[in-house]
Amino acid sequence: MLACETRGQAPAAEPPPAEAGAEEGGLFRGIRPTLGPVRWRASVTSEYRLQMLPDRGATRSFMEFGNLNASSFVFQPWFAQVSGDLGFARSSAGGGEGGSAKSFGLTGGGSVSLFPASRFPFSARYSASDSRASGEITGADYRSTQLGLRQSYRASDETQYTVSFERSELTGATVGRDVLDVFGVSASGRREVQSFDLDGHWSGNAGGANGTQSNIARLNARHSFVPASNLNVETLASYNRQEFEQATPTLRSALSNRFVQLASFARWRPEEDEPLYDEKHPMLLVGGLRLTAIGTEQDAGSTENLSASGSLGLTYNINPLTRLSANASLTQASTTGGAGGMSSSQNANISYTPLPIQLRDYTYNWNLSGGGSNSGGSGQGQQTLSALASHQVSRILPLAESSQIAFSVGQGAGANLTSSRTAANPSAGSSGFTLTHNAQANWSLFGETGTQAYVSLSGSDARSFGTVRNEFQLVNLQATRQAPLSALSFWTANLTVQGSRQRTESGTGAATASTPAGFNVTTFGNVTYQHRRVFGVPRLRLFASYVANQAQQQSRAQGDLNAPRQAVTDAVEARLEYQIGKVDTRLTFRSANVEGKRNTLLFLRVTRQF
Repeated sequence: MLACETRGQAPAAEPPPAEAGAEEGGLFRGIRPTLGPVRWRASVTSEYRLQMLPDRGATRSFMEFGNLNASSFVFQPWFAQVSGDLGFARSSAGGGEGGSAKSFGLTGGGSVSLFPASRFPFSARYSASDSRASGEITGADYRSTQLGLRQSYRASDETQYTVSFERSELTGATVGRDVLDVFGVSASGRREVQSFDLDGHWSGNAGGANGTQSNIARLNARHSFVPASNLNVETLASYNRQEFEQATPTLRSALSNRFVQLASFARWRPEEDEPLYDEKHPMLLVGGLRLTAIGTEQDAGSTENLSASGSLGLTYNINPLTRLSANASLTQASTTGGAGGMSSSQNANISYTPLPIQLRDYTYNWNLSGGGSNSGGSGQGQQTLSALASHQVSRILPLAESSQIAFSVGQGAGANLTSSRTAANPSAGSSGFTLTHNAQANWSLFGETGTQAYVSLSGSDARSFGTVRNEFQLVNLQATRQAPLSALSFWTANLTVQGSRQRTESGTGAATASTPAGFNVTTFGNVTYQHRRVFGVPRLRLFASYVANQAQQQSRAQGDLNAPRQAVTDAVEARLEYQIGKVDTRLTFRSANVEGKRNTLLFLRVTRQF
């Protein structure tokens, strides 16, 4: 039952005749737990480090790291693959407000993989590491341990199942004890006209010194039914629960959110010999049913919202340039305190988009659209009429055989008229006018030597006038480049800078938005430079980089195992590397903004490989 042919290796010799009683071994009959050839690797590292911390001053430390790694297999590579490593981290530090200190710790881990090429592979791994050995700027030293278990199974009909468990634990004098457990399940398969996907995730995090705890559970399921090329039905189910607790010696705060949804959507496009088919006027029908439940619990209060809705939509092409779309929905909702009730909405929209007009080297586009909507329920109602017109001029200007600039400018104007009724005000109305402007220019280059570059600058301005005045501006700069400077050096860049500003005023002129008057600027991306022979010295390499991420979203509290313990918004690094045989020497300078504080690190590291 167990058979395997390892590509690139000679077939295993026939096992010796089994001893008496061996036939009772079942699945593992003829398998002997012998260890194959062992591959050894080892390294020893010495490092001198100078670190500048804003709250502790300058600290100097000397560190030594060692690691021994062994890898092999049991019986045959297809049966079990094993590896393990053992190391140490020793340091002596002085200077700063903390005085001098010495420390010693063991590091290491191991992994095992059973039946890695089979339909039911299993893997387990464990590792213990020290943050000082990574060379990263953290502002605090800590130990990290990780445990991972994973079992997969692929059935004969290609349906796949996976179960996994991972634990990440950080411990240190400053970070406390931060434990994150993540449990996951997944399944996917396809049978004729049906397919399904299931993904489950649970994480629990005890946030260590900051006193934060979280429990997050997510479950998403999808079922697809495609009985014909022009008909498909998608059914989605999701469950999401988030629980956060912040505890301090003087305050305890708890927040819990829950979201449950079951939705089904169907799309049908009539084809030849089917009802409603019209070759000159193709149409698309879309229908859906949705059930949702949203609950929030915070400290002593809680809210619950339930809703059930159904919708039906139609898209109809009057001609190749004119399209009509309409939608109607019915919703039954209930909320905490007995509010809610039945509501309905209907809307229709027609759009006209003529073919582009070529004016010498320029391309001119324009379109018109208009529509109306009606909604009502529980003694309230609202009707809206809207119209929109926009146009745009664009041009592509070749600069060379492989370089060009493309730019465009556009303008749009819209108007809306709204009439509403409530129990307190049976007749109320409002009107508004919106004016938008946008411009964009981008430059692209594709060189024969591997040079690639793209720079885009865009800006938009939107202003609304009427009962409510609103202003919104957005400026976005994106630059991407990969270019060899010589046969030994090249640089890459991927940087985005975005600024936005918004202001809202009521009809009386009073500001209702608390946004700042200036632009809110965010930056993210990286720029790197590499040189393989600095100053003409063979094997002397230079690496320099700048990384910015002012919109960081990773969080261990959200169940992200790879999220950093502290938020780094920007970092500059320059590194010189020199290798002779098995000796690797590295001089590194790093400066990073860690949670609003500038940390600087300079270290010299020498590593000997064995």
